[in-house]
Amino acid sequence: MSPDSPPARGDSRWIDLRQLRARFLRTPEGIALFACVLGFGWPLLNGLVPTTQSLSRAVQTGIATMLLAALGPALLWIVPLPSGSERRARSIAYRSTTWWREWALLWVAIMATSYAYFWAKLTIPLIAAGREVDSLLWRVDRILHFGNTPGLSLSQGMGVGWHLSLVDYAYGLWLTTLIGALIGMTASTSDTVRRSFISGCLLIWLGGGVLYQALPARGPAFAYPSVGAELTRAMPIAAVTQSRLAKNDEKIRSGGESVLPRVNPTLGVAALPSLHVAFHAFFAGWAFRRRARVQWLLGALTILTFIGSIRTGWHYAIDGYVGIGLAALVLWW
Repeated sequence: MSPDSPPARGDSRWIDLRQLRARFLRTPEGIALFACVLGFGWPLLNGLVPTTQSLSRAVQTGIATMLLAALGPALLWIVPLPSGSERRARSIAYRSTTWWREWALLWVAIMATSYAYFWAKLTIPLIAAGREVDSLLWRVDRILHFGNTPGLSLSQGMGVGWHLSLVDYAYGLWLTTLIGALIGMTASTSDTVRRSFISGCLLIWLGGGVLYQALPARGPAFAYPSVGAELTRAMPIAAVTQSRLAKNDEKIRSGGESVLPRVNPTLGVAALPSLHVAFHAFFAGWAFRRRARVQWLLGALTILTFIGSIRTGWHYAIDGYVGIGLAALVLWW
């Protein structure tokens, strides 16, 4: 073989992309590493170094979350089960140091990926200033919906009432369902199941972070404040949360890099895709694939979250469509 000829499949220089995917982007450790390289690397190339304050907060939050997550196996241990085999499996797993070591490694991967995601999201106003694509997404939404603006159309069509409170509350449930799912699935006695599920969650964070940087956008409530004020009327949960994020975002935009040590790293603003919708769609797809008892509940929650993402002004409709597509891609992956 000449030095310039391409390697044959049997040659040691050949890189099997299927093996690369299996070893790197299908394992929680590999995904977490890739997420950290991208999440910290891109801001670093733009001169933004993670602050010790944000790192300290991430470590403290991670330790507190892991302590909370440890209650998952403890609670499952004492829950009475009709299946004797499942009781024995839990008893064996929860007494195993190997099981707990894998459990800890999964949570380290979760914390590393989420911190890289939050840091990359927080730095978007400084990296992408002046090239946000909100106006483009607004136009795309109108084209896809035959000249209508989905958020304003929903506002006019839904009116005010208990159903609006339901949508507001359902959208605000995202963090609770996410943490609950992570705690429950990392407590699984099947190492294959829990690693597969956590890998899916990490891929959603990874994909979301990449798209946020590639197509930076703030969302209707932040790019068009008058529209946001109209959409969050009678939706107190969304209004209060958006106010917090708007103050954090404005502090970064006006103060620049110097204010990063003094802002909350978890309160970054980005629109495309909607990870609220993506995670709930992933949970629903996972449940339907395994015919879990909660499949219809998670399906309904995904629909409510999608409606809420538009009605509250957090997102354009296209953000939700891309979020569902991201979830479908991860389930296929």
